[in-house]
Amino acid sequence: MQQSTFYVTAGGETFSATFADNSGAQALKELLADGDITIRMSDYGGFEKVGSLGRSLPTSNSQTTTQAGDIVLYQGNQIVMFYGSNTWSCTRLARIENLTGWRDALGSGTKAARGLILICVSHRQRKSKVCFAAMAKRRTRFGLTIH
Repeated sequence: MQQSTFYVTAGGETFSATFADNSGAQALKELLADGDITIRMSDYGGFEKVGSLGRSLPTSNSQTTTQAGDIVLYQGNQIVMFYGSNTWSCTRLARIENLTGWRDALGSGTKAARGLILICVSHRQRKSKVCFAAMAKRRTRFGLTIH
């Protein structure tokens, strides 16, 4: 059975998300199955966090108007998490299901621009021990957990 749900933990809050149905999202699932990924993200434009994945994933770009909670792939190797809206050509990777507290947890604006996003693999809704340890070591408040 294909897993389509994962959990994003940011600012101590956990949000469920659903992978999109495309080759980029599938490649990200496969990449995450190999272990943790750390992405240094920064604020851009007052509506998104963006960071390099360090490798390229397949794209199926289309002109998209994003909304808060969208997680997309930009230029094949940039992960973007939206807390606002923008229109651009990108590949949709996932969507946060319930946005209550998302903007505050992700940390909007330049004050939170130096945050780290840690992507962890887990079969639980809460962060794995590996994810907790890595986040504590890096003193970060963000995490993504695959479920």
